[in-house]
Amino acid sequence: MQPTHTKYMQISQLGTRFNLSFSGYEKIGNKIMAFDGVRRKLLIIDAADSSEKYDIIELNEISKISIKKIFNSIEAGELKKRSLEQFIKNICLQFNFRNRLHSVVLSFYDRENDSITEALPLEKKARNWQILLSKIIGGGKHASPAPVATMPRVEKKEPVG
Repeated sequence: MQPTHTKYMQISQLGTRFNLSFSGYEKIGNKIMAFDGVRRKLLIIDAADSSEKYDIIELNEISKISIKKIFNSIEAGELKKRSLEQFIKNICLQFNFRNRLHSVVLSFYDRENDSITEALPLEKKARNWQILLSKIIGGGKHASPAPVATMPRVEKKEPVG
């Protein structure tokens, strides 16, 4: 689905409201991302939604940008018959903030909406954005080529008393 003229008008109006000047736009899944390199901000809106919901990500507040891959369950022996790529469920760009506990996740590939043949090209697009934005936030020190494994965080508590 191509973004409508109305969505580009919404981006322009939000840019004016927040004094942003976008050097580029990218349609990513059901989102549109607009980039202001001078002010180091990303505007993300829903391309399919008729609402005016949006997110503004200030790159100065980002500590790390990583690729997050989510896989469907893999039964024993299935990798002998099918490649790992055939189990990919989602490929996302994850923005971790310096002073916030939550992160923002921007999906580039979703198996429910995208063809399996699009997984690798969309992963490459996500990786290119990761590298570009990581260089902007910190001289490239956050641009690791390997995907991030998501593990639950467990805090160790010392006994009281």
